[in-house]
Amino acid sequence: MRIVTSFVLVLVAIFMARRYARSTMNGFTGVCVTIAIASITWTEVKPIAFPLSDFLLLLVSLPVLVRLVRDRNLAPLPRACLIGIMLVALAVLLNAILPVSQMYADARYSGDTDIPKFTVLSETSRIVSSLTIGVKLLVGLMIMPTAIMSVAPDRARLMTLLDLWAGSILVNAGVALLDASHLTNISAWLHGVSGLTGGRQPGLTNHPNHLATVLVMGIPIVLSWWQRDRIWRRRGAIALAVLLVALYSTGSRGGLAAGGVIIVLGVLTQPVVVKTVMPYLVPAVFVVGAILILDHSLAHALLKHTRFSSAGASGSNHQRAEVGHQAILDIKHRPLLGIGFDVADQGHSIYLQAIATGGVLTLGALVLYVSGVIRGVRVWVRDEWTPTVVATFVSLLGWLTLGIVDNDFADRYPYVPMAMMLAIAAVRMRERESADSAGIGPSLTSRSLAPAPRSARVQLTSRPASSVAGRSLVSPRLK
Repeated sequence: MRIVTSFVLVLVAIFMARRYARSTMNGFTGVCVTIAIASITWTEVKPIAFPLSDFLLLLVSLPVLVRLVRDRNLAPLPRACLIGIMLVALAVLLNAILPVSQMYADARYSGDTDIPKFTVLSETSRIVSSLTIGVKLLVGLMIMPTAIMSVAPDRARLMTLLDLWAGSILVNAGVALLDASHLTNISAWLHGVSGLTGGRQPGLTNHPNHLATVLVMGIPIVLSWWQRDRIWRRRGAIALAVLLVALYSTGSRGGLAAGGVIIVLGVLTQPVVVKTVMPYLVPAVFVVGAILILDHSLAHALLKHTRFSSAGASGSNHQRAEVGHQAILDIKHRPLLGIGFDVADQGHSIYLQAIATGGVLTLGALVLYVSGVIRGVRVWVRDEWTPTVVATFVSLLGWLTLGIVDNDFADRYPYVPMAMMLAIAAVRMRERESADSAGIGPSLTSRSLAPAPRSARVQLTSRPASSVAGRSLVSPRLK
């Protein structure tokens, strides 16, 4: 049943890519990248041994690298990002050449009776697994942004891909809601079990905590839809409600806490949203507060379901403490290189586990990479890209915030906002070059807080941004 369900969902991803992002499905690379973005949050959809998006991104790795070298019009990655990629590659290579001893691998978690025993692989299998996960990480850091630059070299196509990514998240949320209402059992079919315990929904991911991360990262993107027109505001409101209800169904305490923070940031950083919701915000807070005060059982049920107050929460807290303790032991054992990327999914914090798997070298590389993305896209610049840049930046903050208590740094979907920001930086560069050649001036790249003149915006794009973005999920004929 798992294989059948995966293939059905592959067809869904192909339909989404074909229907809503036809403009980027040009050539082998465009087809693979578009379908990969449509399914990148569906980590449990595995028609073969790998998730669908991993397989497709791996397929396009060679042609993307060749095109990057050949086509000088593609903007290069920022220097800090390149250094970060090289440091991660060095950590992956050194862990393959100098693996941790088999004795240490066998002894991990030996005294923790409450932790499910992880399967200890042979040295050869550990090296292969470490290399595989390391390559996947490098694909997310290097191949994905350059691939998006390649297939979406302009505003229209890039906004289409960004909307398609949000659509991928909404499908994930929809599956979680259908399963939670017992209308379907898709998650159980994908996981190969007859049912899921505890009522927590993983959607199309491999764990409820990972679904929570996906949903939190999607909140700022759907809030940015409010900048477009009335129809897109309505879609954004509906999408936000779907994401929040699905987030509740995950039972992830970290996801709910981080989701609250990201909603506040997402609203405050989108002026159109602030203007729309502020008249209703204070009355809504009073109404919800009154309901919870009058009905104590409702508040208790909410706390129990979200695991902020339940027996299961104490057990989870104990397991998190033990896993964190093991990560610290791993760091002490090999602080520079870590013990190998084969244990990348065994922790509960991206920061601890990044050091435990790849050492200080890997954590430093990721810090460099993120800083390069932020500096490269110039979040502080005010132009037509500002709402989109801010939304993707807040989405990135969602992952970094939730990463304190959850670990998914070796997956590909957390790097989509960074890939999109790097692609936006490339489009901005082309827009600036077009403006310079047309004699418009540096208005679009000025560090001034004033927006670019309307005349400059009209000349740089064949259509207004709102109309382009507004059609990206509506018309398959966007050119």
